[in-house]
Amino acid sequence: MIKMQSTNLGEAIRLLREAKGMTRAELSEAAGISESHLKKIEAGDRQPGINTYQKIVMAL
Repeated sequence: MIKMQSTNLGEAIRLLREAKGMTRAELSEAAGISESHLKKIEAGDRQPGINTYQKIVMAL
């Protein structure tokens, strides 16, 4: 039996940001989104559209 785990994109973003040594403020500025919005994305409280995810990925 194969166990499937859900993907938590917010957690993945936080881990990548921390691995790159970036603060939340630095990433939010680079991605062009507010720091509070990024905080909610990382916490899993918000699931933004693909365009916002693309901005974050490009900044990382």
